[in-house]
Amino acid sequence: MDKLNFDDLLKRINFDEHYLEATFQFKLLMQLGKIYDEDKILPERHIKAYGLKAENYTKKEIDIVIGQENNLNIAIELKMPMNGQVPEQMYKFIEDIKFLEELSVSNHFHKCYLIVVTNDKDFWEGNKNDGIYSYFRNNNILTGKVYKPTGKAEIKAANCYELSGEYEIQWNSLVKNFKYFVIEIECLATEQDYMAEDTGHLDEVDVKQKETIIKNNTFTSDIGNLWKRIVLELTQPIDIQTIARGFWFSACSRDGKILINKSKKEKSSDLTEERKIDEKTFSKVYDGYYKRCISTKDRSKLSKDNSYILALINHFEEKSTPKTS
Repeated sequence: MDKLNFDDLLKRINFDEHYLEATFQFKLLMQLGKIYDEDKILPERHIKAYGLKAENYTKKEIDIVIGQENNLNIAIELKMPMNGQVPEQMYKFIEDIKFLEELSVSNHFHKCYLIVVTNDKDFWEGNKNDGIYSYFRNNNILTGKVYKPTGKAEIKAANCYELSGEYEIQWNSLVKNFKYFVIEIECLATEQDYMAEDTGHLDEVDVKQKETIIKNNTFTSDIGNLWKRIVLELTQPIDIQTIARGFWFSACSRDGKILINKSKKEKSSDLTEERKIDEKTFSKVYDGYYKRCISTKDRSKLSKDNSYILALINHFEEKSTPKTS
């Protein structure tokens, strides 16, 4: 399911000013029941159902889970603010995105979405266009640390969510002055994902060797050389397979960047838009490639294109592990 499908589903719901968030959830569940097996659609699903420890996550329950085989589950968070409290509700949106980012690296979810619907125009227009308002009224890219917008200064400073991905809020029109936006959180391949399959035959790196590599930065020149080689060899698009899931994507280079798109192969990645990878992002993931002992939370900060970059490294560098003399 992609954003276009959500557009269609939401336009089938006859929203009015008496709707509650629970009404919205129920109506969306009815629409999803026309597409998926009803036994697979699970409202208010606790994360412990997936073996996840509640203390490690921002929230404990997922509004809707669509169960799929092979951990290709879909997580959906809903928001329908109808009673003002605009900046506080905006911060709640950020909380949901943070939660979905955490789920995205848990190895249990293939797709994660936040859907926001409201008829309160103060969410998309108003006199204030800075701070948290800038993301929802001024199309500023939502990323990094976002602080609590209300309360005393010390409370604001002590409360924030740090987002790994980059998101652009695009409000779309529905019926009766309602508007909505949908955010897709990229689900990253975890360490277990890209180490589990024998695709690429990745070798484990001794922990002490990793520490030496990181400490001495002995891999820095390799990053630049590998990047240059990939850019030169991708003047024409080629199909490459991700390590963890085995999905195919198309990669080519243009203007010093690597462009990632859907493949024409049957098992293609379901990208909804072209991705652009620059050398800085590539180097950051390449660095993390050798730090396989990093935590799940830190791993999520590498890049939303983590799995594509790892596939590129594996494809162009058969023996990417630095050798010691």
